[in-house]
Amino acid sequence: MADAGAVEASAALYLVDMDDKSPWIGWTKQLVAQHQGEEGEEGAGGGETAKTTTLVFFRGAHLDERAKSRRDDAIRIIAALYGAVGAVSARANVVPLFQFCGWTLEKVLQAWDISAIYAAQPLCWQWLDACRASSALPPRVSLAERDLLSKFAPPAPSSSACFEGSGSKYECECSTSTCAAMDEVCVGGTFDRVHAGHRLLLASTAAVCRKIVYMGITGEALLAKKRHRELLEPFEARHAAAVGFIRAVNPDLQVAVGTLDDVTRAPMPREFFIIQHQVAAGVLDDKPPLAMTSASLEGIVVSRETVAGAESINRERKGQGFRPLAVITVGLVAGGQESGETKLSSTDLRERDAKKRHIAS
Repeated sequence: MADAGAVEASAALYLVDMDDKSPWIGWTKQLVAQHQGEEGEEGAGGGETAKTTTLVFFRGAHLDERAKSRRDDAIRIIAALYGAVGAVSARANVVPLFQFCGWTLEKVLQAWDISAIYAAQPLCWQWLDACRASSALPPRVSLAERDLLSKFAPPAPSSSACFEGSGSKYECECSTSTCAAMDEVCVGGTFDRVHAGHRLLLASTAAVCRKIVYMGITGEALLAKKRHRELLEPFEARHAAAVGFIRAVNPDLQVAVGTLDDVTRAPMPREFFIIQHQVAAGVLDDKPPLAMTSASLEGIVVSRETVAGAESINRERKGQGFRPLAVITVGLVAGGQESGETKLSSTDLRERDAKKRHIAS
């Protein structure tokens, strides 16, 4: 997220009211296809960058600050969102926005250069009409035709969804009964060519955290054996992309970043920095990393592939007399038709870029 007072680059805004059942997943796929196109131009390290930012603002009674299960519902919504996005464009820059993260329509319009607003539900149009009547909508914003989404091909019936009950394929797993708000949460990854799978992990982290996200980003030492290592984005680019995305979802969060550069200390480093200030992480000796030794840390967000790392951390915490971290586990995002892969991954994206470079040469 930009500094306070700054305005982000041009973005399209799609409003979804989760109190009203609608085929929003199918509409999202078609909006992403329209606004993101295929993939963008090559970025740092050879990765392709998304053309446009698409903001999806979810609202509804069960997502406001008073709803007990709002964070559980939000993570399921986030999973559904990136399942849809990954099927269309792996690196599409799609950002979910929620009321309980402090967003209002007025704040969105102040923070982003909104080029167009899309809505398909009557409640969302009433919301827009009220904002327009109060002059909250700047004249530069073009409102899409009210029947715009109906001009697209009808989405498949399976894409309808407000989430009701358990058993949904978008269900997240939490080691506590509900995903309660936590002041300090950790998450880790390489974050090369930030894609829908990364965004699912990071957006879920932003949805459950209230104050500080401790983010471990893989350093060069642990990437030596990665396929097509020469195409990896530099640490600074991966750092900026991951932190920027977290703060786009929830701009009130602080993000403390540490480098994962010692395999014996994975999946979390021992020292973190918020801008220029080091976050207290204990003596830098042979002791375990912060995730194992911080009494104030409350949760960790992982994918299903990295649950073992979280379990290892909790075993170590138990041995030291600390309470276990709440483990929030999110699923994997399928690779989409263009990749032919069952799981979206940075390795496959680098492979695709390498093939394109070979053909071009």
